Amino acid sequence: MTEAKRHSDLKNSIHDLEKYGREFNHSCTKNIVMVLKDQRVQETFDKHSSWEENFGGLSCHRFGKDGVGIVFWFQYKVPRSCIISPAFAVEYDPTTSTIIQIMDPFIDKKLLPSVH
Repeated sequence: MTEAKRHSDLKNSIHDLEKYGREFNHSCTKNIVMVLKDQRVQETFDKHSSWEENFGGLSCHRFGKDGVGIVFWFQYKVPRSCIISPAFAVEYDPTTSTIIQIMDPFIDKKLLPSVH
């Protein structure tokens, strides 16, 4: 897939998600749309999509008092495999509409065993 096609697909997906968020007034969806409109987030998403990775999904959760964390995870294309899926995370402040940070790569510490 070309870079232009990936970019067009992402823009169309953001538009569809924005429409869904307005229709159902879902705050998490609105936060995801705001995050995805950020150029740096789009570049990070495209970087993953342009490698040997397919978008696998995302999760949205609260952090801190007002913040929102969104994790984007990917799956390697066959024949490559992995134990922990490649991912990046975005911390977002909806009260100021600002991206706090983008963590790439992101590994959820809950997935890794604790060392005692």
